[in-house]
Amino acid sequence: MSKKRFQITGAALAMRELQKLPPQSSAGKPDVLPFAAITIHDAVFQPRAMSEHHVHGLSKIIKNQGEVAPVVVWPVGDKLILLDGHHRIEAYKKAAKTNAIPVEYFEGTADEALAKSGECNTPLKLPMTTEERQDFAWRMETLGDYSLAEIVLKSGASKAQVARMRAVKRKLGDLAQCFGTWRAARKHAEEPEEERGSEEWKERQAEAYADKLAKAFGNKLSTNPELAAMALDIYFGRKLPDLHHQIGEIMSEAEHEQSAEESEDAF
Repeated sequence: MSKKRFQITGAALAMRELQKLPPQSSAGKPDVLPFAAITIHDAVFQPRAMSEHHVHGLSKIIKNQGEVAPVVVWPVGDKLILLDGHHRIEAYKKAAKTNAIPVEYFEGTADEALAKSGECNTPLKLPMTTEERQDFAWRMETLGDYSLAEIVLKSGASKAQVARMRAVKRKLGDLAQCFGTWRAARKHAEEPEEERGSEEWKERQAEAYADKLAKAFGNKLSTNPELAAMALDIYFGRKLPDLHHQIGEIMSEAEHEQSAEESEDAF
């Protein structure tokens, strides 16, 4: 490895300070807060890139309805730190309605709070991209003390990917916390890319293509299967039977049974 000097990331420094603060009870705390009362630690508790399109849509709802779902804050020390709802907070600011933001409270340690922020972002709201999931898994691996299964559950990264992160963390030693992204850590550890054609490589490529489809089409394909099929017919042409075969190969037994039942109901 090179002799270059590295500095610990801002996220790691912030996490160290948060781990020193005593968690507080939410008893008696108000269910709405002004924006000024909420502390934001993007480097630690925001696993996704900000989508201005999503913020714009939320701000319109706030203007029309007054509020959206409560954000999640963590009482620790003398602070109320935002764990989930970064887009909603920005939307309240955009809508110029920051005096009474609905909140829910999370009680726990700093490690539990970090895991909670990932868990909140895993469901289908504004999905994390593959790269964002991997970076958050790397953040959990380097900033806290989590089991492999817990990181997989909270981040959405694959088991094989997290296992590889653990190997890279061991290889980097004390330098691991100097890299805020999985790509940067892997590059410095001189870890080769997944072997082309391997299951891990195929999974990563498929996720990347799925991200591009989601970015280009949103839910238009998933909610219009007939149009999706027609588009794929045009795109694949004579290769469509190969696609049909491969889809059959990756479908689970339950999915095959559901497909068969739906076919029977159609007649």
